[in-house]
Amino acid sequence: MQENNTDARTFSQIWGDLTQDQKSELSTRLYIAKCCTTPQTIWNWGTGRTRPSPLVRKEAAAVVGRFLGSRVFGETLFPSR
Repeated sequence: MQENNTDARTFSQIWGDLTQDQKSELSTRLYIAKCCTTPQTIWNWGTGRTRPSPLVRKEAAAVVGRFLGSRVFGETLFPSR
């Protein structure tokens, strides 16, 4: 993807499109950024069962955006139900 493009997919959509190696790499980056502490949390986000608090959404969007090479917004990544 080109830099500065906006990715409007949800975390669940992005997660579903990743290979197992990509999921592992993204998970590691989310852990390092202290967005979460357990694989279960990321799995819950990936399946749409839960979503993070607003502050964590913003940081998670930054991490996912860097990972994808696109702009990602927390409101889009984790939409309200």
